[in-house]
Amino acid sequence: MKSKGLAILGFAALIAFGASAHAGGMPDEEDDQQMPSKSIVGFVRDAKGNVIADAKVIASFKTGNTDLITRSDATGHFRIPGFSKEANTDSVNVACSKPGYKQTGALKRRSASDDAKAPIEIDCQMGPE
Repeated sequence: MKSKGLAILGFAALIAFGASAHAGGMPDEEDDQQMPSKSIVGFVRDAKGNVIADAKVIASFKTGNTDLITRSDATGHFRIPGFSKEANTDSVNVACSKPGYKQTGALKRRSASDDAKAPIEIDCQMGPE
């Protein structure tokens, strides 16, 4: 019974570690393409291309009052899942913020894929306040 309890505890720790390793989004394009719904993905960077970690990223629909919020990870990458297949770069705005910075632009990239689940790609550019 003791070894069974340890095995279950070890399995739970493995699952918890695996989940925490992916928290905040990882810059893995294959994962971005395999999301069950359409996602917004991108990076938060400064004008020189340096990543900005832990920036608040807010995606807003142009019609409606729904905002979805996440943070960029250590590589500046962010992913916001849960959009309908009809969402596109023209129907969504992305805003980024972090103390000491201000948003200077957003680069919307068109997906090369015609797949309805292909992610919407938007990068945020920030500069010092």
